[in-house]
Amino acid sequence: MKHTPAPWWTTHQSDNRRAVRDSGGLICTLKRVFRYPDQEERYEKELEEYKANAYLIAAAPEMERMLLMAMSIIIKHGHVEMVEEYNALIKKLSE
Repeated sequence: MKHTPAPWWTTHQSDNRRAVRDSGGLICTLKRVFRYPDQEERYEKELEEYKANAYLIAAAPEMERMLLMAMSIIIKHGHVEMVEEYNALIKKLSE
């Protein structure tokens, strides 16, 4: 795979935006959620998604590793019908 090796983790930038990084540096910065008057419910929902997205991105290398392990088990046990779907997903990861 072409991506930065694991582990990745979430952090805050100096401007308080969430970011994902590894020991070598910044991987990505997430768009900040803004608070507007009379939109507290929207803000809280977006803030929750913002945090969840950061953790999801940070977990990507480990999810990839687990996906590859699951695929090897599926192949080993002869579940050929699932292999094409896994191959398509793995291809998306490397595009």
